[in-house]
Amino acid sequence: MVNALKLDFLRAPIPARIVKGRVIIAAMTNNPFFPEPWSEHTSTLTRLNEVTHNLEVSHLESLGGEKAKIARRQICEKEYAEEFRSLATYVMLVAKGDVQKLASSGFDVAKAIPAQNKKHAHETVPVFDMKQGAQRGTVLLRAKRVAGAASFEVHFAVGDPSVESNWRHGAVFATCTGMELGGLAAGVDHFFRMRVITKAGPGPWSHPFPFMPT
Repeated sequence: MVNALKLDFLRAPIPARIVKGRVIIAAMTNNPFFPEPWSEHTSTLTRLNEVTHNLEVSHLESLGGEKAKIARRQICEKEYAEEFRSLATYVMLVAKGDVQKLASSGFDVAKAIPAQNKKHAHETVPVFDMKQGAQRGTVLLRAKRVAGAASFEVHFAVGDPSVESNWRHGAVFATCTGMELGGLAAGVDHFFRMRVITKAGPGPWSHPFPFMPT
């Protein structure tokens, strides 16, 4: 079971986004679970403060309805979302589902649904883990056995895992062990998800599992 972060605040009214951004910045400042410097692919506290400030200023200036100022605000909204998604990706990658670490980041945590609550194999959310493979850009996956499973399908995403178009087909494996997936970009944050396929069809996807292939 893997926990993830909620990013729905990025669609909230702008004042609420600004408040949430400052909560996250405060929580990540001198956070012992996420000591700086962070990953080179991750935003910085300085940049997070900058985009939050820019969004606040541009929002206030756009209230008059001027097209140029509205366009500027929309750019600031995009930059704000990109930087906080970058941070969320890093937090999930480091926390590896640990609720305490995730909650300490200031983001809201979305808890995964335990697979044991499901009654049928085709409704089961697979429980899996992964590690670096022997070759560069390769990962090895292993899932718990599921009665009635014919195969296990794996997808991967680079970027925001909540955006469905970011997901790509990885492979379909006949067994739950020895699953090797290659051709990945080394040194780049990825998310992986898995589902069980039975005679009744594919089951639900697992929550995204963050991992950086090397």
